[in-house]
Parts: sequence; C-alpha cells; structure tokens
Amino acid sequence: MSRGLQAWKVLFLVTLVLAVGCARSPEAKKARHLERGDKYAAREQYKEAIIEYRNVLRYDQANARAMRQLGLLHYQLGEIAQAYRYLLKAEELAPD
Repeated sequence: MSRGLQAWKVLFLVTLVLAVGCARSPEAKKARHLERGDKYAAREQYKEAIIEYRNVLRYDQANARAMRQLGLLHYQLGEIAQAYRYLLKAEELAPD
C-alpha cells in the first residue's frame, strides 16, 4: 500500500472521529459536563469543577443544579459575593 493511500486513510479516520465527537447532542454535552463537574468537586478540585458547571450553563442557563454547585464551590473558595449570586439564582430556579 502506498504512503499516499495510508495518509488518506488516516486523514479520513481523524475526520470521522472529529465529526462523531461534534455530533453529540446538547443534552449529552450538558450531562457530560455535569458528570465531570461532580467528579472534580468530589476531589476538591474546585476551579476545574467551576469550569465544568459553567459549561453546563452554556447549554442550559436555567440549570438549578449547576447554579447551586457553582454557589457552593465559590463559597468553598471564599468567594462569597459570587457564591451568593449563584445560590440566589439557584433558589429562584428551584425554591424547594
């Protein structure tokens, strides 16, 4: 098999993998970010968890769980003003 043909096969596979990765639904992406945020928070990697929960809000601005988690994480980091803002919004979204 020629090198040119091998290169095209590799390029095709890379393109296919990228296309499949980009084809995930917004709900699947949101769930993935929530899961990753939960894992980071459990390991006390608060800044990484904050990034993941903010990514959730890119797909669902009214996600009470992400808002609540962001509030709690900012509180853990001593960022009281940001914590208050997120916790207040979480309470508005899910009063129970």
